[in-house]
Amino acid sequence: MKVQHFYQQLLSDAAWAPLDLPSLVAEHLPGRQEHVFWKLVLVLPDGEEQSPGSPGRILANWLKVKFIGDDGSVDDTYHDVGGIQTLTLFNTLSSKGNQTVSVSVCVKVAHGALSDCALDAVETQKELLGASGLMLLLPPKVKSEDVAEEDVYWLSALLQIKQLLQAKPFQPALPLVVLVSSPGGDAVEKEVEAGLMLQDLVSAKLISDYTITEIPDSISDLQGTTKVSQAVQWLVSHCPCALDLCCQTLVQYVEDGVSREFSGRFFHDRRERRLGGLAPQEPSAVIELFNSVLSFLASVVSSEQLCDLSWPVTEFAEAGGSRLLPHLHWNTPEHLAWLRQAVLGFQLPQMDLPPPGEARSVAPAVPERGFRAVLTQTLWVPVL
Repeated sequence: MKVQHFYQQLLSDAAWAPLDLPSLVAEHLPGRQEHVFWKLVLVLPDGEEQSPGSPGRILANWLKVKFIGDDGSVDDTYHDVGGIQTLTLFNTLSSKGNQTVSVSVCVKVAHGALSDCALDAVETQKELLGASGLMLLLPPKVKSEDVAEEDVYWLSALLQIKQLLQAKPFQPALPLVVLVSSPGGDAVEKEVEAGLMLQDLVSAKLISDYTITEIPDSISDLQGTTKVSQAVQWLVSHCPCALDLCCQTLVQYVEDGVSREFSGRFFHDRRERRLGGLAPQEPSAVIELFNSVLSFLASVVSSEQLCDLSWPVTEFAEAGGSRLLPHLHWNTPEHLAWLRQAVLGFQLPQMDLPPPGEARSVAPAVPERGFRAVLTQTLWVPVL
């Protein structure tokens, strides 16, 4: 009896042990990166709708324990604090083959549908910025012949998902894992697909892909842990690709862009004209080309599409940005508008060709706009 008791105790401890998130993320993330950021959003049923000690409440608490880390704990008391809470936040070193990887992990949790006030706070505080995936836990389904009750079950879960998807920046679309406690079978998977309209979410590009994982409704062995571990592996392997951004000062960005887009064309044209015995281009044509290049650079650095990018991970971002992550306002409409005006401020005024024998300097016509403080500003731009 004692042996059996100790065996059950060890099995229970293992079943409730947290996942090794650093290893799972480092090993299964596509590509080879020195620094990895992974942010998961757990979407759990409303705790108020489940009684303490119920199978649904136990499953939700167990799932939080799997992600909360070694030094955390979860009790069975439900606290209606609203909004989204941070469950786990850490940075550590892990390995992928013979490579050492810096792994930064954040796990957020949402209970039930969010109020309008909570949704506003989620957007304002950028709670979902940088999210890599979603994991939805469906509450145990009670068999019922009541069609209305059946509809409420699926609509409640669908509302949770759509609220979060609409509260995050549009790009990129995220992978979704749906955990369902049931005996399993194709019928259950088809029921979940239809109830949550998963195919429609993919077609609308609200999610990139999905998988349905069946877990046991009781935590008595390691089967549930294995299933959740496999779900995390799937999420990590399907997470959005890292954004191809580079960090430059404003003067670096302008100088590199002018060198790449203007200087080559200008000197090539001047050389060809000399070889052909032609007069140099008129200043107005050169200035027009120079200004059009700056207009192009301004449009790139302030593109409206940048506003839709969900990056960086809020919890790891620093004020003013860092070597790895931009600051939180790098792609806000206000900041992009400021960048556009700063780049356009380098444009030259138009000038007519001076009369023969009369020299004229362009410099006095270029207005002073206080660029000195602007030139060293750091900005994050798409790699051209």
